[in-house]
Amino acid sequence: MKTLKKIVDIFDRILNALSAVSGAIVLFMMCSIGLSVIMRYFFAKPIGWAQEISEYSLVCITFLSIAWVLRHEGHVMMDLLFNYLPAKAKGCLNTITSGICVVVCIILAESALKVVIKEYTLGYTTYSFLAPPKWIFTAVILTGFVILSLQFIRRTISCFISWRAELKTGTRG
Repeated sequence: MKTLKKIVDIFDRILNALSAVSGAIVLFMMCSIGLSVIMRYFFAKPIGWAQEISEYSLVCITFLSIAWVLRHEGHVMMDLLFNYLPAKAKGCLNTITSGICVVVCIILAESALKVVIKEYTLGYTTYSFLAPPKWIFTAVILTGFVILSLQFIRRTISCFISWRAELKTGTRG
């Protein structure tokens, strides 16, 4: 049990670090776009790479923070009918949907891995001003799906445990 607790703590620290990196990227993006606007307005010389960096940053922000958002139950949810379900049904539904999401994320991670390998071996670059290797951004997507899979596994287990406890107590929500 101590080892599992350590693994969970390390995973939480990784999620927090990736979230902090996403926040830093947002800050950098704001500054570079703001500077580019100032340069264009006052000097008629915008920063050429600012928009491109912002495009890449959006991918990084999304996939590096996605599991952290799930940990805090911050994703959009259709809860109009869900809120009227009894606690037992909510627990069952949460367990099933989280389990399905694990499978979907693993499939997407596997697909992203294949694409990363292909882009890396063939040396694909983006057709843009900076022309970075394409595999770097696909690797960010891969990383996002891997950590999201792990977080969904964690959520599935947590929902299942809560559901089982709800079944034993017999209370209604």
